Amino acid sequence: MEDVKSKNLVEFNSSYIEQLQLEQRVNKKWLIFKNLISMIRNKNLDIILLRFKKRILSLVKKNTVHYSYEEKVNKDTSNLKVAIFSCISGKYDKIREPLYISDQCDYFLFTDLKIDSSSVWKKIDLDKVNEVKNFSDLEKARFIKTHPHLFFNNYDYSIWIDGNLQIVGDLLPLIEEMGDKNIAIHAHPRRKCLYEDGLDVIILNKANKKEVMNQLNTYKKFKFPEEYGLFETNLIIRQHNNQICKRIM
Repeated sequence: MEDVKSKNLVEFNSSYIEQLQLEQRVNKKWLIFKNLISMIRNKNLDIILLRFKKRILSLVKKNTVHYSYEEKVNKDTSNLKVAIFSCISGKYDKIREPLYISDQCDYFLFTDLKIDSSSVWKKIDLDKVNEVKNFSDLEKARFIKTHPHLFFNNYDYSIWIDGNLQIVGDLLPLIEEMGDKNIAIHAHPRRKCLYEDGLDVIILNKANKKEVMNQLNTYKKFKFPEEYGLFETNLIIRQHNNQICKRIM
């Protein structure tokens, strides 16, 4: 059960969170506008027109994707060992201390940065993680994110949070709500199509255009459907030692 301190923290931060979300939306729209201008200058009108076409089709279809929900019996978390973990490499994000600390959870940060001795985060030196030794900073974070079973064998559950998030409340109730499921991820708040997301990656200049288009064409080759649904993976909860969960990862 979520305790009083956690509820008070979330309530206290609600107005701040709303303001932050508004600022993020404004900043993202400005970034999209700047990248659109850049793409027009670089004669990438094909991507812009394709994205616009998919958006119109999505509106016509009225986002026909529906996520199913089931009534579940809440899981008892009183005896669970939980690892909360994140990864910050190459100074991509600043270290954010949790505002709420659970006695049932241990907090791990994979990083190449120096961590203050008073931090709740337990540092795991990225330079000493052999599995990511030859990876780029982005690839390191992606590998850590998807392989908790390699690092937290002694824990029942793990909770991944992106480096730009800050914990402001108790996360254990999220595990309670999972019931007998072994993975939980939020639905994407804006998009429901992998192909639209790929085009946005290009427009936002987050990856090489040719590489992204090759990847999208591979999905088409294997007949992955449009409007199939999309997750936002900035927070992932896993019973990571479960064999099915391992295979998904």
